[in-house]
Amino acid sequence: MRSLLLSAAVAAVAAVAAAPTLFFRDATSGMTFRYPRTWHVSGFSGAGTQFRPRPRRFAFAQFRFANYECFGPSYLVRFRVDGHNLQVNVAVGAAASSVVRAEALAILDSIR
Repeated sequence: MRSLLLSAAVAAVAAVAAAPTLFFRDATSGMTFRYPRTWHVSGFSGAGTQFRPRPRRFAFAQFRFANYECFGPSYLVRFRVDGHNLQVNVAVGAAASSVVRAEALAILDSIR
């Protein structure tokens, strides 16, 4: 089973919401998603366990908030898309606007 680790950070600044977007494309699976140019996204393949199917729509209430060793204080969600396990960390500052939070969820919703 392939695993793909995706990490995305959301800064609580207006510049993030206005930043042009980039596309990440996994060469093996063909899966793509968009993200702001100011974010860092990485991916790798490896063995993993089965995650739950991708939710129809994402919401922060579905995520687990903790201080993750490789990412720091952030929300974590794990899900499966077309047989691929995905783990996403989303860091949203305490002062992040509802617009920034909605953009983070829209990016997650764009993962197909």
